[in-house]
Amino acid sequence: MSEFKEVDELTEEVCSRLEISSPTLSRDSTSSEGEKKLGLLEGYCLNAINMFGTGPLITLPFLLRACRPQGPQALIGYACAVLLCFIDSWIWAELGSRFPGSGGSQHYLLRALNSPRASFLFVWQFILAGPLEVASGFIGSIEYLRYTLPILRRASKNKFIHGLIGAGFATIASSLVRYELSKTTLCAAAISLAVIVFIIITGFTIRFKWTNLKAPGDWHSPGSSFSTESLFASHGLIFTLGRTMRIGIYDMTGYFDINFIGDTFKNPKRIIPLACILSAATIGLVYFAVYIAVLAALPWDGNNGFVARCSRRDQCYVGALFAEKVTSSNLFARVFALLVALTIFGSSFALLVGYATIPAAAAKDGLFFFFL
Repeated sequence: MSEFKEVDELTEEVCSRLEISSPTLSRDSTSSEGEKKLGLLEGYCLNAINMFGTGPLITLPFLLRACRPQGPQALIGYACAVLLCFIDSWIWAELGSRFPGSGGSQHYLLRALNSPRASFLFVWQFILAGPLEVASGFIGSIEYLRYTLPILRRASKNKFIHGLIGAGFATIASSLVRYELSKTTLCAAAISLAVIVFIIITGFTIRFKWTNLKAPGDWHSPGSSFSTESLFASHGLIFTLGRTMRIGIYDMTGYFDINFIGDTFKNPKRIIPLACILSAATIGLVYFAVYIAVLAALPWDGNNGFVARCSRRDQCYVGALFAEKVTSSNLFARVFALLVALTIFGSSFALLVGYATIPAAAAKDGLFFFFL
């Protein structure tokens, strides 16, 4: 453990050249007296909207395609991912309770391991990885706007236009981060809740068909993804579980968003653990309800199934296709697609709220540019 406690000479040299002060553990975890503190409701909603945005309504076709043959049996790997993330939420809850404050992983590496080097390296790799993760949400919003606005469908191959729209989303989200965090979070949560309730109620009551949930008859036969004969083949059980769990973990990402902004909450030692565990448990169950509702109401196989439409026709807006199927109204489906786009935007906003604190927290600890 000694190597985690010593300050690496290379880190100090880089810090000095970048005009970064030496690392310190004396950062105050409290905010200014006039700043309004958030409660458990805002913390839970922030985690929840971060998780649900780019989840089932974007990744469902890719999840089913991860198996050979493709089908609902992919939910086995997805369930493993949800369980793993629920266990991981207890780790984030413990860290948030023991080391309340802002900065997330950067904060914990510095205080739990007393390792400025590890914290420093995390911040700089985050500068590369963080924006890509946020951008993936804006791409999902554009996908649903393509359904709402036919002009975007005609310009589907023009990546420059999509890039401009994504940049506009990023600008708006960055502005909202500094506006009114509590109201924006609750508003985004209300839109997400409306989308979830509509899908679950209509999916289980209007167009529900058990036959759509049946896996192909040869889903566990030799040569299939869930066959135990070739565990380590490229389409064998181990790699199939890895592919499906990767999608599940991507969908579940966000139950730790509150850990990045711990300083903005009234009682972080209590609120952070509760928000982490509750959001991971409830949203994991909501995911399965949404998946089952969509799969039972919307045909997924065949040339006209939503999996084929996503892979061959570039029509991955599953939520809009679902709304069109259950209501038989193209106009309502367009309005619903707009709500889904706002839901995904809210997810990216919540992610940006958390990630924006990492460089600032690192700067206070002397591990990033001082002017932040």
